[in-house]
Amino acid sequence: MIKSFIKNVLIGLKLTSKVNLFIIGAQKSGTTTLYDNLVQHSVIFGGTIKEKNFFSHKYLYVKGTAWYYTLFQTKKIFFRWFSNNYYMDASPSYLSSKEVAQKLYAYNPIAKFIIMMRNPIDRAFSAWNMYKQMNLLSLSEKENLIAKHILGLNEDKKEKFIKMINLEKFPTFEEMIEEELFDIINNKEPYPGILKRGIYHEQIENYLTLFKPQQFFYICSEDFKEKRNDILNELFHFLNLEKTLPKSKLEDKHIRVYQSKISPQIREKLKEFYKPHNQKLYALINKNYNWE
Repeated sequence: MIKSFIKNVLIGLKLTSKVNLFIIGAQKSGTTTLYDNLVQHSVIFGGTIKEKNFFSHKYLYVKGTAWYYTLFQTKKIFFRWFSNNYYMDASPSYLSSKEVAQKLYAYNPIAKFIIMMRNPIDRAFSAWNMYKQMNLLSLSEKENLIAKHILGLNEDKKEKFIKMINLEKFPTFEEMIEEELFDIINNKEPYPGILKRGIYHEQIENYLTLFKPQQFFYICSEDFKEKRNDILNELFHFLNLEKTLPKSKLEDKHIRVYQSKISPQIREKLKEFYKPHNQKLYALINKNYNWE
């Protein structure tokens, strides 16, 4: 009884503060590794799961913020609640949605955001490999995956996801991008959108129309692999926190072994496709990642 009472009191106290730090993307860019590094800081609380998807999945959003806050229960020392804490939601599904940007602004207009971006060509290839591996799962594994994945999708995307996962012959990377390039040129909404998710400037613009530029911290995932400590120090400065680097370098998460590589011809084609979009990104965030 006493333990239950104390637990409820602690959760209730947490409801007085809003989630104030969001890693919003991009998908397949190393956000899990970044999250694992940040939660080692004494005043950054990641809660029980990394990707909460509260603002992007309607079936979760309808549960309300009281339910959302239960995901931030922590074993960290309680008195730190009264210091300069961050409560962090790391959900890459947030970046691509204009509706989510609006929900987040209504929820906490002074929150801070981290956007981690990967070379869009490699990001697309990683996404294709992920879907291809889903297609190779056993029937029972597919059923479990579908039951979990479709919860956050509308009816149209549910149908397309199920069809894709059950394809008898999964498309090659070249076939998938050719189909998506056709859709983009003809102003159709592509699915699963492995190329469109790499058009970062369009997604970021949805946020910058609502939030101030100084609320955002941008990371190039390729740079993060090479200069992790330097970038973490810059990030802690952005958060006005004491620089506390992880005790040891954590391994990168969700690394996939690719059975094939992008052909030079396809890479050149995608370089041309992304070049104007990357240039718009660099101008928007005042950084140049030299992905071309």
